[in-house]
Amino acid sequence: MAFTEKNLCRQAVNTSGETLYTVPASTTTVVKDVHVCNNSASDCYLTLWLVPNGGSPTDENVMFYQWSVPANDFVHWVGFQTLSTAGDTIQALAETTDQLTVTISGAEIT
Repeated sequence: MAFTEKNLCRQAVNTSGETLYTVPASTTTVVKDVHVCNNSASDCYLTLWLVPNGGSPTDENVMFYQWSVPANDFVHWVGFQTLSTAGDTIQALAETTDQLTVTISGAEIT
């Protein structure tokens, strides 16, 4: 069994919702760190879901709902969340397109 720490994603988030990461086949993923940077002079919120394979973003799998990120600042979460099925996804939606950059770190266990 291999345990590989890595950046799971680093990208700007849009207003229509998007998949930031998908669990590969034969892999369990551990989310350990979420860093959200607001590169704008306006506050902005982020909603982030941990979506099971074949599912949709819902209230039942939301991790952060309208998490407010202050202007020209960042928010940071450290913890332990597991995505254990191939095809599980991390999905996000921002209040304003390209205002927030999300970096998620964790590990893949194969």
